Amino acid sequence: MQISSLKPEYWAGSDAVARFNVSVSPDVHLCGLKLYKRADGSWRVRAPRVGGNAAFHLAPRVCAELTEAAKAVYERPVPHVQR
Repeated sequence: MQISSLKPEYWAGSDAVARFNVSVSPDVHLCGLKLYKRADGSWRVRAPRVGGNAAFHLAPRVCAELTEAAKAVYERPVPHVQR
């Protein structure tokens, strides 16, 4: 699994901290997932919604793996860019 296009989520009415895509295999790419940080400090990944329903469902084990991978990318320090 490879996380790509992780971008901060700035909408004030949500607990989502980032939106990202993931390549599960060379043939399977999931887009528009959201990484949430809950008030209790735990983290969660959710699939995008289409027509009010989840676009796809993730098994608990896959959800946990995706959460850890996305959290690691989100928390990775960004190198300082000198101008």
